[in-house]
Amino acid sequence: KATSTLNNPFMSAKETIDFYENIWNHRFLKLIEDES
Repeated sequence: KATSTLNNPFMSAKETIDFYENIWNHRFLKLIEDES
C-alpha cells in the first residue's frame, strides 16, 4: 500500500477522498432521516 501511494499519489488521494465522501454522505443522509 505504501509503495502504491508513492507510485501514484494522485489516485491514492482520489481514492481516499471518495472513501471519506462516502462516509460523510451516509452520515449526512442519516442525520436528515433522523430529523424528519
